[in-house]
Formats: sequence, structure tokens, C-alpha cells
Amino acid sequence: MTEKELDWQFNLFAADENLLTLCELQRIGDEVLDVINLSENQHSDILAWLLDPREGHGQGDNILRDLLVAASVQANQHDRWLDANSETAMFFREWTPAKIRTSGFGSVFYAREFGHNRSQRVDLYIIDPQNKFIILIENKSGISHNHKQLSEYKNSFENILKENRHLASYQFAYIALDKNFSEFFSPEEMEKLDSEKRERKISQTPGKVGWLHIGYDWLKSSATRALEHVSRGNAAAQLVVSYCKRQSDWHNDPEEKRCVELAALLTERYPETVRELINISKTCSPATWFSDANYNFKLIFTLQNKYVMRWLEEAKGLNAFRITLEKRLPNLSQINYETTRNYLHVCPEGWEDGSDWPLYLTIAFGEKSNQEFRVWVTRHILPGMHSDEFEEIHKKTIACSPEFASQKERVTSEIQINGDLKKDAAIRLTIFLLDKLRKN
Repeated sequence: MTEKELDWQFNLFAADENLLTLCELQRIGDEVLDVINLSENQHSDILAWLLDPREGHGQGDNILRDLLVAASVQANQHDRWLDANSETAMFFREWTPAKIRTSGFGSVFYAREFGHNRSQRVDLYIIDPQNKFIILIENKSGISHNHKQLSEYKNSFENILKENRHLASYQFAYIALDKNFSEFFSPEEMEKLDSEKRERKISQTPGKVGWLHIGYDWLKSSATRALEHVSRGNAAAQLVVSYCKRQSDWHNDPEEKRCVELAALLTERYPETVRELINISKTCSPATWFSDANYNFKLIFTLQNKYVMRWLEEAKGLNAFRITLEKRLPNLSQINYETTRNYLHVCPEGWEDGSDWPLYLTIAFGEKSNQEFRVWVTRHILPGMHSDEFEEIHKKTIACSPEFASQKERVTSEIQINGDLKKDAAIRLTIFLLDKLRKN
């Protein structure tokens, strides 16, 4: 496009009603966490507020229950690296999801950074004098847990127990929260490692020193519940929704979905303009405006509409890919999708029952560009799966890729179906594969 054509496309973009709607949907006042970079201590303060059943968020002990249920499932079914003889493993063998769902935690209180010395203070203690347990939570947001540090924290707490014999009847569990948990042991990331690096990574897991390693996905249930409270006028519940969205990749907020949808539409209509605006927003600042003698409308737009620019950048990501799929495949429900920062997982219709999917697609960015996408088919044989289901899955995956024929005996098989594809082509391929893999 010529410079004149680019300028006119920007004018059309500026006049588009979808842009006006997107600007109106920005809720800076409600989304206070969007304008604050929380420190680790502030993250732990908010987490303590969420887990306290007597705080003003209006969720009672439900958020704590969400955490305990997710931790119990992780400890009993998924974390094969958690020391089976650890206090944590024994705690969650007794505290099953059924027991947690039918118990009350109204007597819980918390303590922050309690310990012998500052260097050995765990972020958060959840103390229940009625049910007689203490849960230690070390909270990391964006950085990895330190194996040695977790061991020191645990040893320090055990020394506290020796000095306080009245706690001898209590149960204990150690939880290492990690915002990057979903990527830590993802099949895609582990596949990139050679056997030596893979073993080294496993040896450094929190589970090896008795800490349960878990992410923030459990907050999605809390966010969904809090959103109902927001609609009924509980303003404090908005902070619950905001924090859950920030920590867990939860995207069920109708307004957020609408923002991504509008931004994706604008990106499709005005690709050159959006590309230019994103480039300006990344390379320019208010200082650029001070030094620029010309009145640059595009620069001023990016400075005035920081949140619109955030959505325009987001529109190129996997959330926009997911929303496009949701519009074209109305029969698939929310439980058929799982989104992380780097991957979108989609379960074909009919295979979504249960917490584990035996069959699903994985969509990721291209190797060289976030404007392109790759698609995998994953087959996972579940314990106790009926032979008819196994044969149906085997035949359907072979129809997608003949490479599955030689992998029938593997518990988990994952085959990349394509190289890097533009978004529209990747969407078409995904819809084609989901149709082929749909349960009979």
C-alpha cells in the first residue's frame, strides 16, 4: 500500500463503529490490577484476602475449597513426582475432593511470612483450628520455585513444630503455587528436552522435597462464581474476577470476550493499520511525542488508547483464535476448550466427559511468527477405557495422520499435522480435524 492509502485506511479504522464500541468497553476503573504491577508480597496479600472466608469478597470459604479440591486432584492423580511418603501426599490422600466439598472451613485464618527469620518465611499459612490442619503456600508469579529454598522453608517450619508441641495433632501440607505451571511440564515443552535435561528438570520439581506443585487454574471456578456476584451488585467481587483473570488465563468474562472479538474484527478489516499502530506503540513513547514537531495522529492514538492497543495485540493471539472457533462451532461448549499463554487445546465433540480428554487438538503459534499457527492431534489412552472407544479413537487419529498407525501401543501419542499456517487456514484445518474426530 502507498503511504496515502495507509493514511486513508487509518481514517476508516478511526471511523469504524467497532472501534468506538471497543473504546467504550474499556473499564479502567474496574480493572485496577491492569494499572498496577503487583510485587510478590502484594500477590500474596491478595491471595490471603481471597482465601479468608470472613473477608468482604462475598465468596465465603468457596475460594479456599476451590484450591483444596484442585490440589487434592493434582496430588492424587497427576503429580507423579510428589514424594508419596510426604506430609502433603498423606494429607491429600485423606482430604479427597468429596471430603473437601462436604466440609466447612469457616474457622480458617491466615498468617503472612511467619517464621524464625526473614530468609526462611513462607509467603502464606492457612490455619484451620477446627479441622486441625495447616497449609503452607509459597507463591511465585512469573519466576520459578527454588528447590533449595523450598527445602529450607520446610525445615524451618518443622523446627517451629518441635517448639510447639500442641500442634502435634495437626495435619500439614505444602503447596508451591506457580503462574507458569501449565508450561512447566507440558508435553510440548518436555518434548523439546533431551533425556538428561528432562531428568534434571524432574529432579528439581517441588514434589521431590514434599511440596505440591500447582498452577492457578483453580481460580477459574472462583472467577465464574464471582462474576455472578458482580452481576448482583457485589463490587468487591470484581477484584476477585480481576485477579483470577490475571493469574489463571480465565476468559469467561462476556465483556472481555467481546473486546477480543471486536479487536479481532478490526485486525481482519485493517491489517496494515493495526500492524503499523502496534509497531508505533512498541517503539514510541510520550518522549517521542515531545520531540516530534509534526502532529502525528497515529502516535497520539496509541498514547491515548493504551488499553485498545492491548486488545489489538491480543487479537493476534490464541484467545482470538479460540473466539473465532467458538463463533463457527456453536455446538462446542466452554468445557471443550483450555487456553494457556502458549497453547490452545480443543476437545472434539463427544470426548469431553471427565477431567482428562482421551483425544484433543493443540494449537500453538508458528515457529517463526505469532501470525501463523501449528496444529497437533493428541491421543491419550485413559485407564479402564473400553476397547470399542480405543478402536474408534485409533481409527479416527489414523484418518488424520497415518503416523498414528505405528503408535497404537503408546499411552500418549502426539502428531503435528501441519507446518506454519496463516490464521484462516489454521482455523479451517482445525474445524476439519474436529469434524473427523467427533465421537460417533
